[in-house]
Amino acid sequence: MKRSIGKTLLIILLSASNTLAQVPEWESFEDDVVRIFSDVMCRIAKIILFLAGPIAVFVLVWAGLKWIYSQEDPAERERAKEIIIQVILAVILLRVAKSIAEFILIAEFSCSLF
Repeated sequence: MKRSIGKTLLIILLSASNTLAQVPEWESFEDDVVRIFSDVMCRIAKIILFLAGPIAVFVLVWAGLKWIYSQEDPAERERAKEIIIQVILAVILLRVAKSIAEFILIAEFSCSLF
């Protein structure tokens, strides 16, 4: 009985020392971190692009209705016109930023924003 317990303990100790001797390679760890980071950044960019279009359309419609219903108040009409211009500029800026981000994400992390 004592021999089988001793042999079992020896096998457990040898197998434990073998697994403890295996140190993870840092290169594979860094690759995993970069892959996870790129996946997160790609998903965040896709969510932002997915939400930006409908929000821009909603704000354009809201500003257009504000412009239509503020016929007598020139200050309100001017404010609605400014909102429309800002939304159009934001959409243009978003498209430029999408192109730049896509260039970087595809070149570095092989992520497509389509």
